[in-house]
Amino acid sequence: APWRVSVAGVSVANGRASIEDASVDPAYRASVANFKGRASSLSNAPGARGPVEFSLDIDEAAGELKGDVSLSPFAVAGRFSARNASLARLYPYVAGILDLAIQRGRADFAASFEIAPGGVRIANGQGALTDVALAQRDEREPLWRSARMAFNGVALDTAKRAVTIDEVTAEKLYADVRRDRDGSWNYARLLRTARDTGGGPTAQDATWQFLVRRLATARGEVRLRDLHGESPIELRFDEVNFTATDGSNARNAKATIDLSARVNRTGRIKANGPLGTNPVAATLTVDASRISLMPFRVYIERPLALTLSAGNASARVYQTLRRAYSQ
Repeated sequence: APWRVSVAGVSVANGRASIEDASVDPAYRASVANFKGRASSLSNAPGARGPVEFSLDIDEAAGELKGDVSLSPFAVAGRFSARNASLARLYPYVAGILDLAIQRGRADFAASFEIAPGGVRIANGQGALTDVALAQRDEREPLWRSARMAFNGVALDTAKRAVTIDEVTAEKLYADVRRDRDGSWNYARLLRTARDTGGGPTAQDATWQFLVRRLATARGEVRLRDLHGESPIELRFDEVNFTATDGSNARNAKATIDLSARVNRTGRIKANGPLGTNPVAATLTVDASRISLMPFRVYIERPLALTLSAGNASARVYQTLRRAYSQ
């Protein structure tokens, strides 16, 4: 029979250490300082649990944890918090989820957690990201940047490969939306997504499924480029107010969006309706007024055999967009 071991209490103060985690790619390395903690009533008796708490500094970040630990089987549950964590330094842990490069950003986050043989679960998470910039791989210009993004109701389950966020609010958001020459949209590639995303961890080439119940931003900016046609088109949107509900990367999932913005400083546009990214599909009601026709001249001049020198347009359009999934 195995030995039964019990420890009444153990504590550490002013500890230092180096961390290397080669289970992720690239490997994560960090220096730990100011480690202090204590644990009591530790035992390897089946089901025995004891309280544990600690705090530490990792590089420029600080973290705290309070909870209960079981040694047989090993499990920890409680609540943790992190402050001023570098998003770029944490990239190895999200490389399998994000299909993006993290250029910069800091995170403050707190949540309840449970670590058990079956996986890791996080619940009731809340926090904020500051000075965030994300880019497509091998591209220098940011695809998305925001002065601050606040999160509420974050839940994660590694066994189900699922992340749910109740609400995201972005401040001073800038987005670069682009349709490439092959007809694909760059925003359809934010997350690593496969045809069967949302089919669960047993699905072929299983990826993580995300669900954001509500996303909102006010007075943002968007640059829209269409490189698919004979001549590129570029539009600038400011005063962008945008909400999306039930956005997901699951197969055939559609968010409900509501958008209003100023276009090229003179026009106005409003759009609402369902929008999906896996595959890209939308059915939108669009109201546009005083939209300059000059950016679209290549689509107007050739079929009408005329030369366009100026002009604005206003219209109400019911637009359907679909693109088949391709790998």
